[in-house]
Amino acid sequence: MIDGTTGITSSNLHAFENKLSGACANESTDDLEYLVRSLFQNEGYHATQVKIGNHALQEAELRNALSLRKGRVFKRSVIASDLHSIRGEYLKKGFGDVVFIPDDTETHGNSTVNLTLTILEGTQYHMGKFKVIAKQDIAERLQSAWLLAEGTFFDFSYPKDYVSANRDLLPINFTPGDIRIIRNCPEATIEVWVVANQTASDLRSQPKEVKCEASENGASGSR
Repeated sequence: MIDGTTGITSSNLHAFENKLSGACANESTDDLEYLVRSLFQNEGYHATQVKIGNHALQEAELRNALSLRKGRVFKRSVIASDLHSIRGEYLKKGFGDVVFIPDDTETHGNSTVNLTLTILEGTQYHMGKFKVIAKQDIAERLQSAWLLAEGTFFDFSYPKDYVSANRDLLPINFTPGDIRIIRNCPEATIEVWVVANQTASDLRSQPKEVKCEASENGASGSR
């Protein structure tokens, strides 16, 4: 959201978006604000103010995912269940590293509790390469059945649906956990391997996960 000036052109904004998309930075909010502010200052907007917070889910979406409403009995089990539901919404949008941090639980004399929660969204992953290891005819059918296009947000809940929809093409004991989800944090991509043939020679070339700590600048990878 950009408020205030209207002098900047849409082409400039598009250029800013291209530079920010996929960029790695430390988890420090100050570093992220500096990254965004510098783009505008290079165009002469030296009074730019940047405020960064939760953005993947709107406040209304987060509240709707909470079943524990004001005035109800405060139950830890309900809170845990609600956070699990919220995590599921983040996973669908590609946030596979989302973390919930209870900052403060404040108890009042009128038998009420205020819970403050910080959500660290982490990296938003996109779909990368998709590979099927199986006999050629089966591999082609499984390949065409995968519906996440390269470059789109990676839905971490989708592999379960994929296995269910293609059960007849997969080994009997194949589960969603057998799909190899290979993360590359610095590039914010997910490479997916469906290994239906455990003896294939292609398995030797399988890429390894790349954590943000392993990137050249040592960045921890918050977006």
